[in-house]
Amino acid sequence: MESTSVYWIPIFELLDARGFTVFLVNARDAKHVPGRKTDVSDAQWLQRLHSFGLLRASFRPKGQIAELRAYVRQRELLLEYAASHIQHMQKALTEMNLQLHHVVADITGATGLGIIRAILAGERDPEALACLRHYSCHSSAEAIAKALTGSYRAEHLLCARSGTRPLRRLSREGISLRCPDRSCVEGTQHPQGS
Repeated sequence: MESTSVYWIPIFELLDARGFTVFLVNARDAKHVPGRKTDVSDAQWLQRLHSFGLLRASFRPKGQIAELRAYVRQRELLLEYAASHIQHMQKALTEMNLQLHHVVADITGATGLGIIRAILAGERDPEALACLRHYSCHSSAEAIAKALTGSYRAEHLLCARSGTRPLRRLSREGISLRCPDRSCVEGTQHPQGS
């Protein structure tokens, strides 16, 4: 079976569950038949290459490893989305001349998000915003207030708001990606050094 996008997954899992030994072949490893390409000619070509022993099966984990890999991949995807939204939020702050990223280590931390939420709720006073500083923040309230003196233009606030909403939703989804009963990781052996 040729691995093309995600279309192979349901039939692969069905055949595997019924006891068939399925060779999953990378499309790059199988040279295509010259001429007109059809699914039938591809299947015949793969069967011919397999009969000569020219194909090697791709690795496909089973059971709990496959489940864990799906969770990890989904989490990575959500983290990529979140990073993109954080960049949009940072860009909007920079366009407003708010240098929050210079005074807090992470704008998505307690201090950063608290200040951003207050700005989006209508607070514009740098001193009042600086009072939202979390006790573990290394920057002083004065430094934070100085970094929050800028122009709060409506179009930039809209961009910042459009970055925070998906970020909040993605954070909730990321948390819910944990295995509900941890069954997908129990009994799994991890390689040394991983």
